[in-house]
Amino acid sequence: KNKDGFAFPAYGSGNRAGKQQPSYSDGTSGRIVVKKAYVSKRALRKAKFKCEFDGSHYTFLTDKVVPYMEGHHLIPCTAPNAERFWSENKRNIDCVENIICLCPTCHRRIHFGSKDEKESIIRYLYNKRKSLLQNVGIEISIDELMTLYNLN
Repeated sequence: KNKDGFAFPAYGSGNRAGKQQPSYSDGTSGRIVVKKAYVSKRALRKAKFKCEFDGSHYTFLTDKVVPYMEGHHLIPCTAPNAERFWSENKRNIDCVENIICLCPTCHRRIHFGSKDEKESIIRYLYNKRKSLLQNVGIEISIDELMTLYNLN
């Protein structure tokens, strides 16, 4: 466990999660990607538990004495999306580079906000994260991303 009480697998210097083939399960509404909690926790820690859309957003402290934040897959981690990126580039989108640290309000805005709010947040996060995604072999245009969120 690290100083924050989170247990992470040994990585060495790299992030192996993005190179492991996605696994799937049958959910109540179809096939789902089995996400690894440690990957999201690592992304939150890398972001220093600050909302990546607006670093001034503050929540409450958890029992681990860190601000409560939520991980959001910028490229939605659905079975079709996971299959696409694995087949094209052998990249698992359940990886640190694809997980954004958000306060609960911003996270809900992405899912339930107006079209304009969603588009504004996603554009900002895409521009912030695009080069990190490219560095690990995940290529997606802003237009493709907007389509995944049904915003085109």
